[in-house]
Amino acid sequence: MDMQWFEDRQEDSDTVWYRIGSQDEILAVSKKWDEFALENGAPHLQASYVVGRSLWSFISGAEVRHLYELLMARIRGSQRTLVLPFRCDAPDRRRYMEMAVAGMPSREVDFVTRVIREEPRESTWLETAEADPLRTSQGGAEQSLLAICSWCKKVRLSETEWVELEQAIARLALFQRETLPRVAHGVCQDCYMGLVKALAASPEILA
Repeated sequence: MDMQWFEDRQEDSDTVWYRIGSQDEILAVSKKWDEFALENGAPHLQASYVVGRSLWSFISGAEVRHLYELLMARIRGSQRTLVLPFRCDAPDRRRYMEMAVAGMPSREVDFVTRVIREEPRESTWLETAEADPLRTSQGGAEQSLLAICSWCKKVRLSETEWVELEQAIARLALFQRETLPRVAHGVCQDCYMGLVKALAASPEILA
């Protein structure tokens, strides 16, 4: 895949494309961006708001930021491509996706994402809890945190166990609690190690 491959996908109706500048600012996004933001309940993240802002304004969690920093440092200036699987769920469906990342001229980095498959599921409060703090707090009381992997969307039950969202709701009896936990994002150990290994071993970006 070369630069023309990414240019062609700016108008592709099945992909979301965005370009990061040399100072990590969002330079441009595809037409699909706004549609994808609305589908995921994030109208405040449409193109008119995100373009020109730092990428890091929209990435939460130290582990997630570290992975993106590793990825961009390896890709930037290489004019090579790395393709990685990930999840980006909507409130009513699981969405299995693929992310292609390519180094461009002038140390820019292009991201192209596309949906591989979708699976329906019941909507839950977890996807919108952070956007609506009133739903996760009562009287200002201190609350526990529920960690979700930003890459595979599994929920942490312990230091070594991550499970699907529906399993976490049942095993933690979340809907039976008077006070719901706040949602925090990170990266599970499996996803973290898998991405680090992919960056270290991928011949297309080490060449």
